[in-house]
Amino acid sequence: MTVNLKDKDIQNKPVFGLHTKPLILFLISVSIIFVTELFIMLLIPHLHEVGHLEEAIVDSVLLSMFIIPSLYLLFYKPLRDNLLSLEQSEHREKQLNELDRMKNDFISTAAHELNTPVCVIMGYAELMLSSSDLDKKQHREFLEIIYKKSLTLERITEDLLDLSLMQTGRQLRLVLEPNDIKATIEDVVHFYQAKYPKRQILIEVKDHLPLLYYDNIRISQVFDNLLSNALKYSPESSPIVMRAQLHQEWVLVQVIDQGIGMTPEQVSQAFDKFYRADMSDTSVSGIGLGMAIVKNIITRHGGRIWIESEPNDGTTVSLILPLTPHVEAT
Repeated sequence: MTVNLKDKDIQNKPVFGLHTKPLILFLISVSIIFVTELFIMLLIPHLHEVGHLEEAIVDSVLLSMFIIPSLYLLFYKPLRDNLLSLEQSEHREKQLNELDRMKNDFISTAAHELNTPVCVIMGYAELMLSSSDLDKKQHREFLEIIYKKSLTLERITEDLLDLSLMQTGRQLRLVLEPNDIKATIEDVVHFYQAKYPKRQILIEVKDHLPLLYYDNIRISQVFDNLLSNALKYSPESSPIVMRAQLHQEWVLVQVIDQGIGMTPEQVSQAFDKFYRADMSDTSVSGIGLGMAIVKNIITRHGGRIWIESEPNDGTTVSLILPLTPHVEAT
């Protein structure tokens, strides 16, 4: 059973590294000791003689030097540790409850996202099998729909496999080779420009950037995820920018959109496993694993990734990759 410290009216806020409630009780105890000793000295007449008074003061100080540490060990420290233990227990329970909620939401979302393309594939496959009067154009159109939904299934499956590796403590396998970051960005952008010809995707990459050692497939996966999110959460009329530039011993890459943005709470949880922001009004699909996997990939390359965003004011996702190979990523 978890004790709610607020309900018990115990304010256990740190003050100079100590905790208020046990600290106050401790200081009160020490003060009582000093007042009691002083009171005794004043009441006993023969202590007014100078020699006896000095001796009594010395004895009082020595006694206090023994009692104060004893009170600390016997009273203040156990009470402080007990309060800290209660706080930690309450915090752990909240974390477990939140994780359990996110897992349940994830399972529900994943089941829905898997079911949607499966139903579409089955529907069009059944239509092709049962209809003998389909012309060549319709036949090709149905096959293209089935192929696109198969790609959706493939991406979800790959995300689940990556998550499985992360959950079991195994690392994603990386193949580090010298790559041109501009070429990697251009490949991803050209794919989305062909897929969404009405969208404006700008590339701002200076020439002559040094070659970086990274896994091209995994970094392409990162850019694909970031660009896909920018397209999903921004209006068709607004441009999206992919920018890369040299920054000291790093290459800084940014994906900038002018979309719906994120709240501070959403930004703080964006890289959490099982987390999916509540975007019910946007009808955006996805199982919410992408950013957790993205962060893992960038971290494994020795880099760092972060998000800057405001509601209704767009989002900028920035990441840095080192100029030299990251030894732990080999």
